[in-house]
Amino acid sequence: MSFEALPHTVGPLAKPFYIGPLLIDPPILQAPMAGFTNYAFRQIVREFGGAGLLATEMVNARGFVWLDEQEAEHPDRLWGVADEARPLAVQIWDNEPETLAKVGARLAGDEYGVSVVDINFGCPVRNVTQKAHSGSYLLSQPERMGQIIEQVVAACAPTPVTAKIRLGCTRDSIVAIDIAQV
Repeated sequence: MSFEALPHTVGPLAKPFYIGPLLIDPPILQAPMAGFTNYAFRQIVREFGGAGLLATEMVNARGFVWLDEQEAEHPDRLWGVADEARPLAVQIWDNEPETLAKVGARLAGDEYGVSVVDINFGCPVRNVTQKAHSGSYLLSQPERMGQIIEQVVAACAPTPVTAKIRLGCTRDSIVAIDIAQV
């Protein structure tokens, strides 16, 4: 078959989708990557055609609350977020449902007005897992994850809440389906 004989009505490889009421078009999610997805990076991505949903680097919820209590500037990772184009997701991490809910509410509220609040249950970095008992450490505690999700969703409504997970902590402990059901 020659090139001319090929149909010229090839559709998109993936169709736009929704996260809650938020249309993701193009259907591409830019992952939150520590040390990379800062304000400048997100602006470059937008300049070159963008993604349907951009995300910040992960924000330590406990650190955010501490800075708030000290009346200090919010984390550098939130620089530019309040005025940035939307849609935009901010990823948060911690292991305390109340702390995550408090920060999620601030991010979803008028001050930041983010499009999506994403909870990090996937980070395997030792400082996050072993020292802070957060990120992928929580995959072994589905009930705790359920408490976190329930409180963050209630605090952020109507802003959608998503969660980043891994298949499991090891090849021998694949728990993604169990966690998704939570």
